[in-house]
Amino acid sequence: MIKINRPLAIPLRLSVEGAAADLQNRNDYDASPGSYTSLIIEFEILNKIYGHVSVKSALRAAQFNKCCFCEKDQVEEDGTVEHFRPKMGFREKRKEALVKPGYYWLGYTWTNLLFCCSKCNGARYKGNLFPLRAGSARARTHNDDLSLEDPYLIDPASIDPRAHIYFDDEMVKYRTDYGQETIHILGLDRTTLNDFRKALIQDLKSRIITIKAHRFCTPAQVAEAKQFLRDAQLPSAKFSAAAIDFIAKAGVALD
Repeated sequence: MIKINRPLAIPLRLSVEGAAADLQNRNDYDASPGSYTSLIIEFEILNKIYGHVSVKSALRAAQFNKCCFCEKDQVEEDGTVEHFRPKMGFREKRKEALVKPGYYWLGYTWTNLLFCCSKCNGARYKGNLFPLRAGSARARTHNDDLSLEDPYLIDPASIDPRAHIYFDDEMVKYRTDYGQETIHILGLDRTTLNDFRKALIQDLKSRIITIKAHRFCTPAQVAEAKQFLRDAQLPSAKFSAAAIDFIAKAGVALD
């Protein structure tokens, strides 16, 4: 999990149609709040707006075609546009009932959207799970102060996850309770991710052996091995956070 630089430019679909829809939802709530809190009326957040190809493409490009949470590349998957704060309803704990309405006023808000893989975003992991730190005040309507919330889930577009999460070889570890909860919410320690990262670590190890045994290798082989390690640490590389930590632990010089 790495820091994401979301573009400042908001896709037109969101800045025009999305902004109008968010405003309409806020006005509709203010006109009849009881109808929404009692679920007589429920909000409709349209995928054709927030998930429009222009929105998805902008997020995908900013994230180098990687899931914002697990860093798995989406070459063989289509990925999805994910709401950091759940749009329709939320759960404080995984097995608790869904509480509605959700963050309806952020349904088309650019700063609430990320590009995510289907696994991380699925019901088994994040889904509508959005716990807050004890004592934190949850915003239930657009009239509440969102800044009073203290989510356990790390927003990689706002916070550097590296301050909270690190890797010991392929295994994900936490530095803080935010890191611990984020790993749990997203299932970042699931077997399939461990296996992907383990395969990457093996590739890194083979290059490190080449570099350390440089006397027995050609200059071209050593140069290729060093470049592989450099490339593995780029934001565009899959599982780059794990690569960065492994290479740092190996103490190999790349200059």
